[in-house]
Amino acid sequence: MQLIMRHVLTILLLQVLFPILSHGQSSNAFPSFAADVQNPLWIDLSGSWQVTFQDRTVFAEPGYDDHAWHSLTLPGELPVRSGVHLRGWMRRRVELPPGTDCTHLALTLGVITQSRYEVWLNGQRLPSESLDPADVRIPRPITHLIPPCTMPYPHSLLVAIHFASFDMHPDWRLPDQGPYLLSYQVNAPVDVGGRALAAQRDRVGPTQIFTIAIFLMLAALCLVAWSTDPARTELLWFALVASERITYSVFDLAGLYPSASSLPARLNFICEFIALPILGEVAFSALIIRHKRWLRVANWLVVTPMVSFTLGWSSFNSAVVSCIVSGTLVTGFIAFNWWQQRRSHLSVEDHLLRFILLLPGLQIAIYWIAYMNGIVLYAFGEIGWINLPIFRFDASWFVVALAIFVILMRRTLADRRTQQRLAQELEAARQVQNLLVSGGQSAADNLEISTAYLPAQEVGGDFYYVLDGRVVVLGDVSGKGLKAAMLVSLLIGVLRDTTQRRPAAVLDALNRAIAGQVDGGFVTCVCARFETDGNATFANAGHLPPYLDGTEINLDSHFPLGVIREIQYSETTVRISPESVVTLVSDGVVEAMNARRELFGFDRTREISKSSAGEIVEAARAWGQSDDITVVTVRRKY
Repeated sequence: MQLIMRHVLTILLLQVLFPILSHGQSSNAFPSFAADVQNPLWIDLSGSWQVTFQDRTVFAEPGYDDHAWHSLTLPGELPVRSGVHLRGWMRRRVELPPGTDCTHLALTLGVITQSRYEVWLNGQRLPSESLDPADVRIPRPITHLIPPCTMPYPHSLLVAIHFASFDMHPDWRLPDQGPYLLSYQVNAPVDVGGRALAAQRDRVGPTQIFTIAIFLMLAALCLVAWSTDPARTELLWFALVASERITYSVFDLAGLYPSASSLPARLNFICEFIALPILGEVAFSALIIRHKRWLRVANWLVVTPMVSFTLGWSSFNSAVVSCIVSGTLVTGFIAFNWWQQRRSHLSVEDHLLRFILLLPGLQIAIYWIAYMNGIVLYAFGEIGWINLPIFRFDASWFVVALAIFVILMRRTLADRRTQQRLAQELEAARQVQNLLVSGGQSAADNLEISTAYLPAQEVGGDFYYVLDGRVVVLGDVSGKGLKAAMLVSLLIGVLRDTTQRRPAAVLDALNRAIAGQVDGGFVTCVCARFETDGNATFANAGHLPPYLDGTEINLDSHFPLGVIREIQYSETTVRISPESVVTLVSDGVVEAMNARRELFGFDRTREISKSSAGEIVEAARAWGQSDDITVVTVRRKY
């Protein structure tokens, strides 16, 4: 009696636990032993399938002989090349165990990579997607429920898969890990496709978060560096490259797309490969390739098929070809520049920069050429010791981008140190020049001399000097910057040492000192000597004539200084009345230009010539300074 009661309790316990255990395991691809006990139908269909790339409807019939077909192991990939759209069939015969209930069967198929397909069972088509839909779903595992009406042969099934390949971005593929199985519906994997997508997101997520963080930091650093030195446009372009990688990673982080032809998928594609022309701009700026506009035009024209694909006007394959051409062009631009500089003394860092800039375009071109031939490079995997799952193509891109960033920042910091040193040297030169020029401003008792000097840069090419309080010299060196300032220093030195006081003799001394040393340049100069009796003697070497009480003094104008060594400068004597003002100006006053490109001009200069030197300089500066501005006014007191 006790034995009977024990068996009854055991049976009751099994009846309670088995449904619970089977329900808990029904969503797994491979059920537990408890599920097997409850329902023994679990037929593994992985392994060898027969495949052909011919397309005939007779291949769905159970009686067709497929022994001459090729063998394909599933899970696995179809040998499909990009741009070659293949249609074909896969078949496998399944023997059902005796007593199988054929009214509640389910067929689960893994990822038939890069293809869409229809499922035929014993010659009858199961409800499934069409081979030619307008919106192609990314392949994923699917469980197909088998209606009872499709089972005329209860003990033998012929599973036929009619497939058609289509072009798809490699990053959107799910790895084919199965399952391939025939089971009862109660034991079929639940939402196997959704779980496969979620697993892929879990794998990709940490990588993309890491990528977003790194490229966000690179973009921020580049923008900060560019804001302090806007001339380094390669930093701005590289910040745009980093921003593109951030956007691309955000798309991937948002999850795999429901369709390869959906707008998010198209935007993801264009976002990824717009980096190529931007990278070309990085190369143009970093290598100073600015004189060939057609290179830039070609660089951006190749993205038009990508944009066309995004708008749905062209095929995925045309966009892939565009990527290959773009990568090849960017690589060719850089390689040609490298070849042009072969005789230049490039540093190791210059060579390394060109080599690193070659890599992104080169690797993208190689990647997509391989893809067009059915080879997927840089597949998904782990990155060494850090155990971070990532697409190896993205990892290589990250390493190359980081190397480009490091070199660009090193060059920027080196240039900044050089600019700081030059700024310090220019400031020292400015102080020396001001000291030299201001060293001779004392005036005679009956004269009042007013001066104003405003260089266009740190140091200028204008100069003025006063000898013995009566001889005023004002000149303008052609050119600007440090070279002109050095020549000014030479001229001031000559004026300090000369014993000549006649204007023509002073100009002759200056001319002899610099003849043959101005390297194609010249110096315009005017010299005036003011006598105690009220007369003023002038000599002019190609400079603007001075003004007397607002009227231009008519002087003979000879060649500027430094052009001809042997030249005789003539002199002109003018009577200066008490309280009259003589004004000497450089051409920076006359040539001041406003936003409407109007010159300050001779008329305005003549009208304002009776004002003080400071007022004249300020008027020209406010109008629009484009050159050094120098003004000297001499007023006779009595």
